[in-house]
Amino acid sequence: MRPTLISAGKLHSAVRPQRVLGGLLAGSSVWGEATFADSITRCVAGHKGQERLDLVCCLEHGTLGYPQVSSPEESLIFFILRLLERLRAMGTAPAVDWQEYGRSLGSFRKRT
Repeated sequence: MRPTLISAGKLHSAVRPQRVLGGLLAGSSVWGEATFADSITRCVAGHKGQERLDLVCCLEHGTLGYPQVSSPEESLIFFILRLLERLRAMGTAPAVDWQEYGRSLGSFRKRT
């Protein structure tokens, strides 16, 4: 028998646990601005499943919200918007269209 819970006065089946998001937040990196995007993308792509990082924010060089990498100037806001978007998709954050906010950022318009 699956665990149940009461919500809004009704009995519901418990939701299965979601995959844990993996992330890294750093002030700087060993890579330079010119090599950061390619280097971090290559490193993250080499890991799958539970070993994979979903978001990597380097305030100095940019944020990887796989497969996109932001500009250094937008690294923190890009990280926050990508994190909130992923949490919303998992059902654990408010239902807000974060992409609407992101459309004003150059990094969201880039295709990598």
